[in-house]
Amino acid sequence: MWVSVATGMLGRVGFHRASDLRVVAAFGPQRNGPATNGIRADVVDGILWVTDSMVGAVACADPATGRPREIVIAQSSGIAGYSNVAGAGAQVYLGIDRGVARITPSPRCRG
Repeated sequence: MWVSVATGMLGRVGFHRASDLRVVAAFGPQRNGPATNGIRADVVDGILWVTDSMVGAVACADPATGRPREIVIAQSSGIAGYSNVAGAGAQVYLGIDRGVARITPSPRCRG
């Protein structure tokens, strides 16, 4: 299962194996390196979505390895905060500071 943990200043996202709860994969280019305390992870329709409100970015990633596939919303988007990513039918939604945004996963996000 993917777990995001935010502490006072930093955070991280890791995949914990069900049999022993050991971290066996991590999100990000630094692979298990720290992220901000605004990081969050959700798996929707076979895609790992990682949001970071402090950085102001949303990325899709491989749910098996945590390797980022694409930055879906860049830092310069002007969105001040993110909530969770959720799916309803074939649609993917993201909670944002102004309500809800719809995300259309690209072929790259789908792997």
